Amino acid sequence: MLLSDQTVEPGEVFAAAGWEIKPEGACRGPVCVPLGEATTVQAIAQRLGMPLVTSDSHDLAALGPATVSGRALTSAVAPDLELPLVVGDGVWRLADQRGRRTVMVAWAPW
Repeated sequence: MLLSDQTVEPGEVFAAAGWEIKPEGACRGPVCVPLGEATTVQAIAQRLGMPLVTSDSHDLAALGPATVSGRALTSAVAPDLELPLVVGDGVWRLADQRGRRTVMVAWAPW
């Protein structure tokens, strides 16, 4: 979720992230997190275990998904992935790398 203001109404952030405000705090399913005085994006992110990246020079923040366990990934199993070869014909398959150490680098210009 992209935010252009780092001081927000907690209800806005929670609703957009799939959380519901209840007397016991922010709840999603059976999990509830006490809010206390969390009104800044940083405080909300910390309470909910959400990764946060900010750019003060651009007045922008990117808030990642909640990670109640403290981990961004739910498993270490990569999805089946196929990419066209840059040189020649054919397809590169991640499944063909099983059992080998493989480094994947992803980049996006935005």
